[in-house]
Amino acid sequence: MKLRFTLLLCCFVAAVALAQDFPDSGISEEEKSFLGLNDQLAKALENLKKQMPCGFPDHGIPPLAPFKRPYTEIQYNHALFSILANFFDLRVDGLNDYRTNAVTMSILTMKGTFDLNFNMIAAKGQYKMNFFPINLIRIKGEGDLDFKLKDLRVKGDFQLGIKGKGTTLKSFNIGVVLGDVNSNISNLLGGGLAGRLANRAIENFVKFFIKTQHRFVSDTLRKKIVTIVNDKLQNYTVKDLLDIIAASQKPPTCVPPPDNEINLLLKLLQLTELH
Repeated sequence: MKLRFTLLLCCFVAAVALAQDFPDSGISEEEKSFLGLNDQLAKALENLKKQMPCGFPDHGIPPLAPFKRPYTEIQYNHALFSILANFFDLRVDGLNDYRTNAVTMSILTMKGTFDLNFNMIAAKGQYKMNFFPINLIRIKGEGDLDFKLKDLRVKGDFQLGIKGKGTTLKSFNIGVVLGDVNSNISNLLGGGLAGRLANRAIENFVKFFIKTQHRFVSDTLRKKIVTIVNDKLQNYTVKDLLDIIAASQKPPTCVPPPDNEINLLLKLLQLTELH
C-alpha cells in the first residue's frame, strides 16, 4: 500500500510546522492564526478517517478504507525467514480504525512526535505462498487469505525542513508494537491439522519477529517512508501544505465510489507503476 496514509500525515504535520517557523515564506497572519496547535493535527487525523473511504483523487491516492489491490507480490530474504508470495484481489480493512494517542510539534526545533493505535488491520483475498520461518521449515499453500493484526501501535518522531522550493523530511523514526495476530489462511500444507498448526506457527513467528527485530522493522519502515514522503513533499510549497491542513479542519463529505470505478482506478495505477 506504499504507506500512503503516512504520507498524508506527514504533509499535515509539515504544513503546521513550516507555517510557524518561516514567517518570511509569504504566509499571511490570517492564515497562520488558525494553525500550529496540536489539537488541530488531531482534528485533521480524525477527519482523515472520514475521507479515507473516498481516497484523495487530487493527490492520485485511491480509496484506503478498504484498501484494494488486484495483484501484489512479495519476495524477501532475511536471516530469520524468506518468503515468496502472490496475492490476488487483496483487500485490507481497518486503516481508518485508529485512535490518536498524541501528536505534538515543537515550533523552535521543528521536531514532532506521533502515537497512533490501530484496533485491527485485516487482510483478505487469494494467495499463493512459499514461506520459510527461521529458514528451517517450509510453509506452502494456495487458497484464501485471512490475516489480522490486532492492537497495532505505531509511534515515533520526525524533523522537518525546507529544501529548495519544497519541503523535506530531514529525519524520521518509527516504532511498532503489536498486540496479537490471527492467521486463518486456508489450505496451508494441504489444510486440516497441518494447516491449523501452520497458522499457529505463522502467528507465533510474526509476534516473535516484531518483538525481537524491532530495530530491523523500524529501519525498514523509516527508509520506505522517508523516500516516499520526500518524493511528494519536494513538489509542495509551504502554501500548498497550508491549503491541505486548512481543508482538513472541515469534516469531509465523502461518498465512496462504486467498486467498478475503484477497480478501474487501481488497474490504471498499477499499469502506471509498471512503466
